[in-house]
Amino acid sequence: WFAVPLSASTRDTDGSETITALDLQGIPAGAELRYDASGSGDWVVLETASGSVSLVGLSTAQLASLQMKAPPDSNDNFTLTLRAEVTEAGSGPSPTVHPSFVTRVTTHAVSVTVYGDADMPTVVVDGEPKVIAEDAFYRLSGAVTDPQLTDTDGSETLTVRITPQQPGVSRLALDTNNDGVIEPGEMIALPASGYWEIPVSQLGQVWVGGVANWASDPANPNLRFDVQVVATEDDAHLPGTGLAADLAALREGVAVSAPQTVTLIVTPVADGFSIQASNTGLEDQDGGIAVTPRFTLIDADGSEELVGVVQLTSSSAAMKAGTLT
Repeated sequence: WFAVPLSASTRDTDGSETITALDLQGIPAGAELRYDASGSGDWVVLETASGSVSLVGLSTAQLASLQMKAPPDSNDNFTLTLRAEVTEAGSGPSPTVHPSFVTRVTTHAVSVTVYGDADMPTVVVDGEPKVIAEDAFYRLSGAVTDPQLTDTDGSETLTVRITPQQPGVSRLALDTNNDGVIEPGEMIALPASGYWEIPVSQLGQVWVGGVANWASDPANPNLRFDVQVVATEDDAHLPGTGLAADLAALREGVAVSAPQTVTLIVTPVADGFSIQASNTGLEDQDGGIAVTPRFTLIDADGSEELVGVVQLTSSSAAMKAGTLT
């Protein structure tokens, strides 16, 4: 509720003029109007369905106590008009029967600015852990469904906020061509805010996963992404000029839902390795020709090791007839 204190009085104070009509007009559909009947919080709600209400009969204190509530979920500005009708009864010895009655109408416009207050949006997040392979991505819409605005009058926009709990090893990609294949150019760097914020219309294009060669193990917990939906009023960027201090403190142009977590179990996948060897020697040289192959793991993060037996072979019959020591 916000205060709409009104007052009305005649300029002629000799008692010959009377306010015979006092109407508040231009009340938008869905708005509510009330006054304090006793000065102690005894509120009376007035009927405003027609867009106009008569205030005749209200005392000076009751007019000053008027409060209004804007239509639900609307931040549309509007103008109220106070219309007063004053009747002059004459100044003769019998003013109530004087034949010369004069009526004058006065109006006063009141502009009302309504600042948006975002409603809490909703979303459904499946908290069961999802399993993906190392270097793979998970389509976020498989766990995040039904994001909705509570206020559906068009004044709010909805986005999805994704916050990685392990930012150093987490990645997000936007599959803009919807082919299910994540290309390097589709990776989105994590902003300085520490989260990605995506329009809800692109939720189906969002894929999340770990950095290259990362997998879950006892030393590295599963990947976790906190998901929230954010409702933003179209006037959230505007300062609340003119708002009373108590209302300014209540105004929230942005509403953010509580975080819910998507968990990914990333199973390890062994990568290949490379072998390099270049050795030379002389025919029949003493001690034979040294063979020193170098084995290099493609995944160099320390999570893989080479084990097993090295087998040497040759397409040369002469080499095969030699001796391996």
